[in-house]
Amino acid sequence: MPVSNAMAQNKVELIKAAFLFRFIDYIDWPEPYSINEGTRARICIVGNHNFDDILDIIKDKQNSKRNIQYSVKYFNDLDEINVSCHILFSRQKLVIDKIDTNTLIVTDLEGASDYGAHIEMIMHGARVKLIINRTSAISSGLKISSRLLNVAKEVK
Repeated sequence: MPVSNAMAQNKVELIKAAFLFRFIDYIDWPEPYSINEGTRARICIVGNHNFDDILDIIKDKQNSKRNIQYSVKYFNDLDEINVSCHILFSRQKLVIDKIDTNTLIVTDLEGASDYGAHIEMIMHGARVKLIINRTSAISSGLKISSRLLNVAKEVK
């Protein structure tokens, strides 16, 4: 039984990691942070996670839609972040004031979209569902594609 739980958890982590990379196709960052051909998209992971192996495999692949490369950085705490991030994934309580304005904030902490996170990934049965705080994203200078908004479970 523990093996089955571990396999299920790895599958969930794989799905969440894939979402992080796919978000890049559906978000527009303002200049000079925009992601264009030849740009390296920076994904920052903060706190406890099980993404190491998954993200290391995916990050070297190119995004076929925009022909970009990925850079993934890991941090134990928000205070350690010393680079600009396009996407920040955190399982820690978010202190929005410590995060760059033009960073897409993604988490799987329940209720975090009520407190400034732009995208909350929640489990609904065996599926990952999205809660998007569009108002918060707009105030951060981010434009979310209607295609992503349409697949969200909830848009605020």
